[in-house]
Amino acid sequence: MSSVPGAPGLRLDADLTDLPLVIGPTEHRPLDRWLGDAVELMMQTFEVEPADLQVRNYLTRMLERIGRPDDGLLPYRLIRWLDFRDLPLVASFGMVDRAGAEELEAYLEFADSAPVEKPIVEVVDGRSQNVVRRALGYGQHAEALGVEVRYLIDTGHPGAVVLLEAGTREPGALVAATEDLDAFADRVTVEGAAG
Repeated sequence: MSSVPGAPGLRLDADLTDLPLVIGPTEHRPLDRWLGDAVELMMQTFEVEPADLQVRNYLTRMLERIGRPDDGLLPYRLIRWLDFRDLPLVASFGMVDRAGAEELEAYLEFADSAPVEKPIVEVVDGRSQNVVRRALGYGQHAEALGVEVRYLIDTGHPGAVVLLEAGTREPGALVAATEDLDAFADRVTVEGAAG
């Protein structure tokens, strides 16, 4: 799989107001411009008093760490954080070249990791024209068993598809987030000419 340079591009302005999700920094809104607004949003979401510097500093450090630039295959971050006392669930996403169907299938089958059993792959029902396939798998990560969800999102663009993935050692957290991740996958769009 390879990322898709230049055009086409992901539209990252989806309306997420009904979802507990925050899109991390982008090339149009780098970390230094994104961080302050993200901290303020989280302070309001968590109903923390503006003068509570301990929580503000904690949120700043966490969001700065989450938002660090990543030049990898999935450079964007999607954050689901419902309570500042819990760890946030962070999903990575990005656009890849549609060519290489075998590689895309291998992605959904967790071929790049060591799943404990064959991942469960399902088609997600949605309201948009997107065809969303979701794979849920378990694997050994260091000393603990982890759970990961991966999405292959076909927006209908002839040159690109979108990948989204999130993992954690807390299966309940991922199960609780799945409906929101499904909704995000249903809203993602790719625009511009085929690369």
